[in-house]
Amino acid sequence: MDSGQIYRLQYRILYLCTMKKSWRQTLQFGLLIALLVTVVFNEWNPLERALMVGTTAGILFGGIFYTFYAGKEKNKGLGSLLINGMEERVRMREGVSHFHKGEDIGGMLYFTDGHLVFMSHTMSWKKHQLQIPIELVEDAEEMELYGHAKRGLKLKLSNGQSERFSTPNPKRWIQKIEGEMEGNA
Repeated sequence: MDSGQIYRLQYRILYLCTMKKSWRQTLQFGLLIALLVTVVFNEWNPLERALMVGTTAGILFGGIFYTFYAGKEKNKGLGSLLINGMEERVRMREGVSHFHKGEDIGGMLYFTDGHLVFMSHTMSWKKHQLQIPIELVEDAEEMELYGHAKRGLKLKLSNGQSERFSTPNPKRWIQKIEGEMEGNA
């Protein structure tokens, strides 16, 4: 194995270890069903047919498991994030792109009790994380992206910096941020 193959193998193992709990449970359940059906069908059928039926059953029952059980876990609440050693409750989250150094990086934007937190996707080439204390935000405004779509969120910070995000619903974020800024004033 060359170094490229070793890197890809390490990446796949890391991905499986860090994948969402619901996806991991679905994969485990599907593999278990596939194995059981293959063993049972192998008693009366050739191995090729047993493998085909087992694989099909694993995919089918894994999908059913995700739809009716594992997929429901995501609606149990938004959870919390550990920020600077303190656990903060997540009050809102949304998939966004952060414009950073001339590139847009996909990820999640979280609104917690005291921070705006951006985390890039696990599959993103550019790993990036940003924590903005709410107290630093002076202004939040909607902006146009690519000259026509009002899908942008621009944050002006008290340290002179500005951060830009592409979000499906910038008005919702602006209302949340301004509400929090008024609460702190």
